[in-house]
Amino acid sequence: MSFGTAVAGPLAIVVSCPVLVSIFYFTVTYFDGSLLLFAQWMLSAPALYVARNVLIPPLFPYDGILPAIHYDGPCVAPIIHAFLLAAGFLAFEAVLLVILPGSIFEGPVTSTGYTPKYKSNGFAAFCVTMITYLVLGPWLRIISPTLLYDNWGPLLFVVNVSALVLCTVLYFKGRYSPTTPDFSTTASPVFDFYSGVELYPKLFGFDMKHLIICRFGMMLWVMASVSFLFTQLEYEGTVHNSILVSAGIQAAYIGKFFFWEKWYLCCMDIQHDHFGYMLCWGTMVWMPWVHSLQTLFLVKHTIDLPDKLAAAIFCVGFIATWVNYFADTQRHWVRQNPETKIWGKKPQLICARYLSDDGKGHTSILLASGWWGVSRHFHYLPDLVNTFSLTLPCLFTRLLPWVHFLYLLILLLHRTSRQDARCSAKYGKYWELYCKQVPYKLIPYIF
Repeated sequence: MSFGTAVAGPLAIVVSCPVLVSIFYFTVTYFDGSLLLFAQWMLSAPALYVARNVLIPPLFPYDGILPAIHYDGPCVAPIIHAFLLAAGFLAFEAVLLVILPGSIFEGPVTSTGYTPKYKSNGFAAFCVTMITYLVLGPWLRIISPTLLYDNWGPLLFVVNVSALVLCTVLYFKGRYSPTTPDFSTTASPVFDFYSGVELYPKLFGFDMKHLIICRFGMMLWVMASVSFLFTQLEYEGTVHNSILVSAGIQAAYIGKFFFWEKWYLCCMDIQHDHFGYMLCWGTMVWMPWVHSLQTLFLVKHTIDLPDKLAAAIFCVGFIATWVNYFADTQRHWVRQNPETKIWGKKPQLICARYLSDDGKGHTSILLASGWWGVSRHFHYLPDLVNTFSLTLPCLFTRLLPWVHFLYLLILLLHRTSRQDARCSAKYGKYWELYCKQVPYKLIPYIF
């Protein structure tokens, strides 16, 4: 690997991303979502003041409305409160993972012969989590409906630090006490920290990919968006249709995710990506805070869309969510039963033979019918439509609400090329044949 790939690139991401997420939150919360206003304040205020308030806002409370310079001393109470809140949420989701009923299913066998096992109770956990919040918060008011919104800044600091600590623990654990034989290191510790050492690390008996990605990151994302909706209700006395549409699409999307969690845990990314900074920090911090920027922005930006437009946006986002689901299930059905009809017809299949690292022969089914006859990575297309739809209620007055969509667009375009290269190396001539039958990577006639 080159120096840029092995050290410079990963190091730049590891250092810059926690700062970037803090700036996003800070700008939406205190500067009307305007990066220009934030930049003007940053250039006019003392550098130390900017750094300490952006990076560690709960320790350095503001004197009134920014950009005041007065400082009354550190205040650690919000940090302690946020830590207990984050730890309690993680513990709650871990308990649900253990106690809720669900069948045990196996993920794909790794090249070393390890078979990951998971408990299929994601949708039940999603429902219990949502009902618990709605009952204890908006209904009984045992907890504040605005709990997450009021603590979103302190929580960002706590989860940011906690995620970095966990990444460090996983790095050293992978090097010296791996859970399975599926681990690897390079000559660059920076790259290993970023990409991960272990494929399926476990701590305290929990599969980290399952607990952190699904039950912490995805669940915190939806809880934040729903909490922000009720925050607007508390502050404004009403809920505007813009935040209702955005939060509604997000809830439908994540509800679909947990309904489909079993298949997600068998997808190519989970099979191949090791669990390091990219996945661990990315799903603990980037996902909940960046993916909920739209609803955070809409709490104070009370946008009323025409009713027909709001309904149309919601329908497009909702339909895109379920097109994504049906695309994934088509592939699953065919792998379970190759005789399954797709869109009423016998599917076009390629039986791709390949060798695993241990020299054993295997066969995979490549589906070239239904949604998978449209493009080779079709399931990413409705993801993009869904994210565009849940962002559109923010309109185009600010860039920050669109960060999620722009990031996802870049990520998925890169991922399609990365997965094409991986499949080409794995399947060889069979992948060439598949590419001839399905010539488009993502968007028919365009890409």
